[in-house]
Amino acid sequence: MDTRHQVLLDSASREGVKPGLDRIRILTEGIDVPPVIHIAGTNGKGSTAIMAEAILQEHGLTVGTYTQPHIVSPTERIRIDGHDITEEGLGAVLDALTPRIDAMADRPTYFELFTAAAMLAFSKAGVDVAILETGMGGRLDATNLFPKRVACITRVALDHTEVLGQTIGEIAAEKAAIITADVDVVTGASGDSLDIIAGVARAAGARMRVLGHELIVDFHGTEFTVITDRARYEALHTSMPGAHQAENAALAIACSEAFYGPLDGMKVRTALGSAWLPGRFQGIDHHHRKIIFDVAHNPDAAAAVTDTLKAEGKEPEATVFAAMTEKDIPGVLSALPRNDYILTTVGTQRSAGRPQLEEAAGKVGIGAEWVAEPEEALERAIERTEEGDTILVTGSGYLVGRMLTSLDE
Repeated sequence: MDTRHQVLLDSASREGVKPGLDRIRILTEGIDVPPVIHIAGTNGKGSTAIMAEAILQEHGLTVGTYTQPHIVSPTERIRIDGHDITEEGLGAVLDALTPRIDAMADRPTYFELFTAAAMLAFSKAGVDVAILETGMGGRLDATNLFPKRVACITRVALDHTEVLGQTIGEIAAEKAAIITADVDVVTGASGDSLDIIAGVARAAGARMRVLGHELIVDFHGTEFTVITDRARYEALHTSMPGAHQAENAALAIACSEAFYGPLDGMKVRTALGSAWLPGRFQGIDHHHRKIIFDVAHNPDAAAAVTDTLKAEGKEPEATVFAAMTEKDIPGVLSALPRNDYILTTVGTQRSAGRPQLEEAAGKVGIGAEWVAEPEEALERAIERTEEGDTILVTGSGYLVGRMLTSLDE
């Protein structure tokens, strides 16, 4: 990436987290925004977005997709017609936004800058639909500025409690704030969070479809069927393993139906078989071992990884683990499989250090070894396992990205 663009992004990253819509309003004023499918939730947002992208593309639409965080390259965050934006394309929209940024006394955050860049890129490309993944919560998230046709809320769990609230109810209310009048609402929420979302939808007069009610997932061995209130889609499978991905697929189908109308079952099947994001139970053969990379960073996501490992017959003999300091690290470790743990850090300011990780591991009864450098931690995991064994790398998208980059080199 061009140095001046990297300086701009580095400057934005130092702004941290600043909820609110004033800065994104300034950045995107006058941009011709395409129709929006808006996706919030604790886990599964990116997977749902990428599957909806594939379904709508199969039906002939030009799709812009905005997801986060990136795993290896920032260009992953903005996709047009199924491809990451090029560095040149990203540079062009950043250049176009720079005069606005320079005139702002309250500087935009990294996420706000990318949100504006995505909307400008989608406008220039003339996409038929923009699929936007929230960064955090929903009510004050930069993506919540834009009018939407469909509002999707995936599973809701405790995460980002320092910003969104300490209870499921408080967090669900923040996410439900993406619901506006006369939109189609699709959700995978349950329990108290569903009650809150349903109440907001009723108050807005929004139509709602709920996983387990109007959306049913029926498993048949390695395949599954999705039944909506409009159609039945059979013999489906996803390229990203796990029962939770079948649920994400059902949400993606419902979002696509709400936006597009009746769908072709064969095209849905083709789309789900090809839709893929890095770091979602991604397997790589390395040194005669299977390395599984997953970005799970909260207990709910960690539990899904554990279930998928069991279902796939790939329970690990060793785990390389790092986490951000603000996460529920004991909760994540409790939800992951028991085996040999190598704790490490990714070296960012937010990365949990040795004392915090070792205290968390001790609290949940996990014996663990500390290795400061992630690449060396993976080598240590290889030393402690045998050919044919499985090694899990998880706890942080930063860790997964750094590992994948090092292996690619």
